Amino acid sequence: VLHATRPLHTTQQSLAPVPPLPEKGGEVRHGLIPEEFFQFLYPKTGVTGPYMLGTGLLLYLLSKEIYVINHETAAAACILTVIIYAIKKFGANVAAFADRLNEEKLAMALAMKNETMQALQTAIEEEKKEQWRVEGRTYLFDAKRVSRALLL
Repeated sequence: VLHATRPLHTTQQSLAPVPPLPEKGGEVRHGLIPEEFFQFLYPKTGVTGPYMLGTGLLLYLLSKEIYVINHETAAAACILTVIIYAIKKFGANVAAFADRLNEEKLAMALAMKNETMQALQTAIEEEKKEQWRVEGRTYLFDAKRVSRALLL
């Protein structure tokens, strides 16, 4: 049980600058394998090297019965096909919808920030006026004191 008073991360935070993350991810092939993997193997194996490596690995897994093809494999292939079709068919529309929602949230947050900044700027100006009035009040009291002294 983790107590609420004990912090989860107990290590010291590093004050080193953290490089910003890239806005877009790197290129991938077949929606899964990074392009860097192919570029790494290309000088050693040529264009078909990564594909032959994958085929050899698959054949090794099948021949040693590490992976056995059964009805679950067919079901997984069907489900994967449906998922890939849905991504290809509806992925762009869903991404556009998500981007629009994100832009609306950002616009709303920016509007709230600008409104708050304006309110705080107004409060600062009012506070400066009040400080000016308080400063003027001391001059007023001094003038009253001098006028009373002159009257007496």
